[in-house]
Amino acid sequence: MNKKVLDTINKYGMIKSGCKVVAALSGGADSVAMTHCLYKLSKELGFTLTACHINHTLRAQESERDYRFVEQFCKERGIPLVVFREDITALAEKTSQSIETAARDRRYLRFSQCAYNDGDVIATAHTLNDSAETVIYNMIRGSGLKGIAGIPPVRDNIIRPLIECTRADIERYCEENALEFVTDSTNLTDDYTRNKIRHSVIPVLNEIFPAALTNIKKLTDAVREDENCLEAMAVIKKESDGTYDAKIINSKPDAVKKRMIINILREYGFEVNSFRVNEVANGILCGEFKAQYAKGKYLCCKNFKIYCQSDDENRSLQESFCIDIDLNKCCEYTAAGKNIKFSLYNKTDFENLRNNHKIDLKNFIDYDKITDKVYLRQKKSGDAVKLWKRSGTKTLKKLFNEAKMTAQQKSRTHLLCDVSGIIWIEGFGAAERVHADKNTQNILLIESADLTEENSK
Repeated sequence: MNKKVLDTINKYGMIKSGCKVVAALSGGADSVAMTHCLYKLSKELGFTLTACHINHTLRAQESERDYRFVEQFCKERGIPLVVFREDITALAEKTSQSIETAARDRRYLRFSQCAYNDGDVIATAHTLNDSAETVIYNMIRGSGLKGIAGIPPVRDNIIRPLIECTRADIERYCEENALEFVTDSTNLTDDYTRNKIRHSVIPVLNEIFPAALTNIKKLTDAVREDENCLEAMAVIKKESDGTYDAKIINSKPDAVKKRMIINILREYGFEVNSFRVNEVANGILCGEFKAQYAKGKYLCCKNFKIYCQSDDENRSLQESFCIDIDLNKCCEYTAAGKNIKFSLYNKTDFENLRNNHKIDLKNFIDYDKITDKVYLRQKKSGDAVKLWKRSGTKTLKKLFNEAKMTAQQKSRTHLLCDVSGIIWIEGFGAAERVHADKNTQNILLIESADLTEENSK
């Protein structure tokens, strides 16, 4: 088995010379065989070995027996050992998780605390049997390719040196090296679905076809290649305004489209399931979609722009205003405690005004560049603009944050828009596309005054 493990380590580049390997040592046959094998390979491969044992305190005296066994095993071989004692029952109750989930999450947290340096790796004793059990379990749950790909040999800094070894290999290795181990009594029952697969399904498969496990490995290798290819095709970048383009997603084959949606859901911190993925895929086809997938958080799509929105942003939008503006005459409008004045000049009149008054040049608008209907409104999620004399397009979120504006200031900042987008932002000036230049014939001047500030004086 040493050679098989060494070949697996080299095949997947699991261990680099000079690194630390943290072996997850429960005391069971698999973890004992792995730790012993790594112990024998450590000098050859030039790495340091540390064992980590988690006492879940779930099986009373049995848990203490496991701890004492692991302690003695490491002491006899001079392997450094780190032990964590956890009250998993209390943790599961506190976090509203199942015992299995709470235990797994806490195990990997503790392992990562031992493998804290760059290059450190965590070795877990998953075998080919474990991977086959995972494939069967995920198949009957209706999983996609990722589930059928089984347990990956390497994931981040987690390695599985025994992933190409069968349970028979492990038992033979322990016997040949006179290695004792402990047995978790819960593994002997059929109380858990995986145990039923282990005790009832795998033996039948091996009886029907002796090479069943080997062929399942061939399947997982092929599926993993396909999955990695599709994942690479499903990379989607945010637009300059911080949104995702639904048109790009809609143009992809379903296999790629759904992976893009999964990546977006995860990006925004939403739990992923097949119902949500299909709901989003159908919803964004028409460019308009909104669904609440977490408390106070929504996935939204408007005009084929996908973004995340919180309840605070929702309330802001519900309280926002949108006022149609008639620019054919000099006019003033009041909204959110602000007075916004629009004045229209021809080129000659404007030059006279400019020569006699101090006017902020950033508020000049080329009237003839405005497209169709014009209206005043507040900021909305996904807004972006390229301002006059500023480089690049920026989201208003970033623009306002850079200006260190408060939430109230942001909500009271006025935007003038046409059907092509933002024309002018109060305090920031005109968009580059409509700013007046030497060829401008008709000029719109916009002036704003905060009535609340005036009243407070």
